[in-house]
Formats: sequence, structure tokens, C-alpha cells
Amino acid sequence: MTDAANGDAFASVWKDLMGVSFSQGYVNAGGVNTRYMHAGEKGAPGLIFLHGTGGHAEAYVRNLAAHGAYFDTYAIDMLGHGLTDKPDYDYELARYHRHLIDFMDEIGLARASFSGESLGGWVAGSFAAAHPERVEKLV
Repeated sequence: MTDAANGDAFASVWKDLMGVSFSQGYVNAGGVNTRYMHAGEKGAPGLIFLHGTGGHAEAYVRNLAAHGAYFDTYAIDMLGHGLTDKPDYDYELARYHRHLIDFMDEIGLARASFSGESLGGWVAGSFAAAHPERVEKLV
């Protein structure tokens, strides 16, 4: 198996994170233990990456360094995914929206830009329509 991006025999997210100043941790977002990866400085404009169905924060490891240079950047394990809690209820858009608001409140972001893929794009777009006061830009 070859990682075509750098010619190595084995691919690893840790190679993608070599030299990247980042942290990872958990916050209680409205009762949901939520895992995140973070790069950048507090006080910079906020940016939150949202992965697709079945995904996790590592989908964005190659984006953390570049975006962390300009933004207070977070890649999260969305509600019910990765190492974030998986509450026993229907995963409707309103639940994802509430989770984002609770996460943003917990980390101190009143507004943020959002970039999402697949499910993350759907959640980001619907969140922007429902809560425009919390969204700076949408990618």
C-alpha cells in the first residue's frame, strides 16, 4: 500500500500532522461529550469543519495547518460519529443544529464559518439557513 501524496509505504494521519501545532480534546456540548481537533489561535475568526456520514474529525487533518494559520479552526466528531457520544434518539437536523450551537457556546464562538462534506455540508447549509446569526461564511 502506497500513500501517493508522499510516496510512503504506509499512510498515517500522524504523518499528515507532523509539524502541525494542534490539540485534541473533548467538551460537554449540551450533555454530549464531543471530540474535537483544534489548530489556530483563540480570537482569530472561527472555522468549523464538518465531516460526512460515518466520518470523523480526521477527515480534515490535512487542512488543520493551512487553516489554523488564519482561523481558530475546529474539526469535530459530529453528533453520533467518531468518538463523540451517540445518544439514543433520532438524528434529525434540529439535533445537529443544537449540537453545533452547544459546541460553539462551550468553546466561546459566537459566530463561525463552516466547511462540510456530504452530511456535514447538509448540516452546515441547513444550520446557516436556520441560524444565520451564528454563521460568518459557508463553504
